[in-house]
Amino acid sequence: MIVIIPDCPLDKKPVIPAQAGIQLIEKHPAKRGDIAVLYPQGVGCSCKGLKPQQHALTHTLSALQRVLLLDSRLRGNDEAWDSLRGTVWDYFMMCGKFASMITHPQIDPVAIHLGPLGVHWYGLMFLLGFALFLLLGKYRLRKLKRPGWNDTLMDDLLFYGVLGVVIGGRLGEVLFYQPGYYLSHPLEILAVWKGGMSFHGGFLGVLVAMAIFARQRKIAWLQLMDFIAPLVPLGLGAGRIGNFINAELWGRPTDLPWGMIFPNVDTLPRHPSQLYAFALEGLALFVLLWLYSNKPRPVGAVSGLFLIGYGSFRFIGEFARTPDEGIFGLMTLGISMGQWLSLPMVLAGVWMMWWAQRKVSRVKK
Repeated sequence: MIVIIPDCPLDKKPVIPAQAGIQLIEKHPAKRGDIAVLYPQGVGCSCKGLKPQQHALTHTLSALQRVLLLDSRLRGNDEAWDSLRGTVWDYFMMCGKFASMITHPQIDPVAIHLGPLGVHWYGLMFLLGFALFLLLGKYRLRKLKRPGWNDTLMDDLLFYGVLGVVIGGRLGEVLFYQPGYYLSHPLEILAVWKGGMSFHGGFLGVLVAMAIFARQRKIAWLQLMDFIAPLVPLGLGAGRIGNFINAELWGRPTDLPWGMIFPNVDTLPRHPSQLYAFALEGLALFVLLWLYSNKPRPVGAVSGLFLIGYGSFRFIGEFARTPDEGIFGLMTLGISMGQWLSLPMVLAGVWMMWWAQRKVSRVKK
């Protein structure tokens, strides 16, 4: 039996089914063997800014967790904790306390089950990103009409790009964010379908892949990068939708009306940071680069704008996202790992745009 003792009046006392294993009382007549959950009365409370219902549930779960840690019978029992957490959550839902709050839909990460095999949403989002890259690239080729730049080149370009994204993105996750974990679990490095891809690692992987491709095809590398830069953001946006479906890379706690509860994390409303990234790194960056590249630009200028745009949007978005620990620690000098990796991109982009414009000015003189 779980005894819940509220510290604030309930709007109404719900009718709780007996099988729920919950007893709602105002005082504390708990019997031996019961787990009593007592709300603190606000002394030393760190939940300022939370709505009353959020405050109540936060303290309930915190107290439950303390009980589990102190009770030797339950210590280290993850199943017991999950069961208690789910029971209390159901209770508050029955109270109608959270009816107006947004909850992550907890989508099955496996989109299609094929016997023992499964097709994951994350993988499908990558396929969607690569398909958009190919379609947009062939559309742009028809407008450019450059000799030797045809659909076959685009198909080969996609192949090299996929290798750069997957290999670089995974190695970036391993080296920049979780080196300790993957050192202990080396086979997990291959489990790309589970998520865990670093953009910055994928970006470096694509730079290397495109350098090899440009050398083989005798194409100017920067000219090639200017061509593919506007094709990338929609694929990045698709990847962020995959993050949202997987309920990963969640945001920091917020009291904004669109705050979303991620039940796999805790019961605090959080920024849906994956959707912010989709809007900024995906849609906004695509529109910016597509419009800018529609007119003739100096070689390197479009690539420079990509670096500035992505680096800036990522830096801003990190303020709403729960920071990853990374190799520099959780928040070194108040800046997250994603922000540290984005700063060089912005600086390099500014230099590239200055260099491209300066080169044109010299030619005109």
